[in-house]
Amino acid sequence: MGYIGWLLVALVVSIILFIFLNYFVKRYKKPDSADQGIWNAVYFIQLKQYRQALELLDATEQEYAMTPEVMCDLCIQRAAAHRGLEQYAQATEAYEVLYEALQECERGIKRNDALLAELEACYKKCNRETDFKKWENLFNEIT
Repeated sequence: MGYIGWLLVALVVSIILFIFLNYFVKRYKKPDSADQGIWNAVYFIQLKQYRQALELLDATEQEYAMTPEVMCDLCIQRAAAHRGLEQYAQATEAYEVLYEALQECERGIKRNDALLAELEACYKKCNRETDFKKWENLFNEIT
């Protein structure tokens, strides 16, 4: 094997080592901010490690003061993790907190039909279709 072969092996080993280190840093290092904690949770949601994401989101919420805007981001990720675990009642509760945070939030919301479909599915699975109407009304006000 020539230099190019060894270089490729070293590159592959470096990438694998980076992936492992990145995972452990995101898993065990305390985030420096609420935003960083939320983005670390997104990483675990993408890996389908929903319990780790929920643990990180809970720790982030307890550790940092939450503005309504940050709470919106946190609730969306919490709902995604609960949906991944098929805990639709908890996902619906996260959407309830999201709705309250949106009422206090200064950041505007845009019509998002994919989010509306996810909301509707969660509320239907929990037999709370009447509670879903407020989301339909919110998105209808936007358009």
